[in-house]
Amino acid sequence: MTYQKILYYTANRIPLSLKDLCGFDHSVVDLEDAIEDAKDVDDLLVKLTNMRLLRRVLFDKENESRIRLKCLDCIGNVSYLEIRK
Repeated sequence: MTYQKILYYTANRIPLSLKDLCGFDHSVVDLEDAIEDAKDVDDLLVKLTNMRLLRRVLFDKENESRIRLKCLDCIGNVSYLEIRK
């Protein structure tokens, strides 16, 4: 899937670093490669789940210009990974 921009932010729209999502096992480039290689949202969720990110990733919203995924950490804090097409 082609994308123009990847945003990662808290529920209050405070920007976060993509490295906070990836952790030490993967780099931001691995995350970008998974997004580029995905065919659709379901395939993207499978690829991100297989990467074992620091937060659990769930589908939130999709329209023709963006995909928004909801990320939950172990204490229940919500953040969003937004992919703009």
